[in-house]
Amino acid sequence: MRGIEVEQDPKGDNLIEGTPDPANDSYEIPGWHAGLAASYKGHPALKGMDVPSKLVEAYLSAKDTASQFEGRSYIPGENATSEEWSVYRKAMGVPDTKDGYEFKIPDDMDRNEMDGLVTWLKDIAFEEGIPVASTQRIFDKWVGDTKLAREDMHKKDVAGKQERTDALMEKLGDKYDNRVSSARDFAKNRLGEKVYNSMNEKNLLDDPDYIEAFGNLSDALSEDNLPGGGGSAGGGAERDGIAELFPTMK
Repeated sequence: MRGIEVEQDPKGDNLIEGTPDPANDSYEIPGWHAGLAASYKGHPALKGMDVPSKLVEAYLSAKDTASQFEGRSYIPGENATSEEWSVYRKAMGVPDTKDGYEFKIPDDMDRNEMDGLVTWLKDIAFEEGIPVASTQRIFDKWVGDTKLAREDMHKKDVAGKQERTDALMEKLGDKYDNRVSSARDFAKNRLGEKVYNSMNEKNLLDDPDYIEAFGNLSDALSEDNLPGGGGSAGGGAERDGIAELFPTMK
């Protein structure tokens, strides 16, 4: 009795001679489908799997592909539930509340200014679902860039101040030291101790612009230069006008 002739498939599967081509419209469901549940018999996904080994091959390939994505998170779709979004946010490192973001404010930064920034950043990060680690990097980047910008600004201010000081010293020559003294005396005696101390704390009385301005004011408002000056009886109206400009003057 002649046995059934088979041909060797390049992949190693034995195909019965005369097996229909799956791409052909006249393709018939292979006999091995008979052992499947009714809902699986002739399923389109099984078309072309003429022998069980091909089904096993497809299964193992799908399992291997799925294992590559294990533990990864994906953005939920448009119709995702709140639970799905909650799982996604947790997997991405988004805290349950905005207080889950914690930032250490550097000691050399203005606390009042930084508190406002931190509050704003927490609100935005939580609303947009930004992970804690990413938000921390954003904060650190802002702090670093701000420090560099302020250091650069300070250097430019110092250089500019020195240029103006040199120009004023050249302009006044030997009279420079006297002008500095008269400017400081004017601020202290005419503007009051409180204003004087505040300007000192801000190094304003070392600024050449203030030195020149207050020095000029000191000369202009001296007793000898006031109308009717030189005595305490004259110049009452003029003194009232000056007092309005400088309420704390003596």
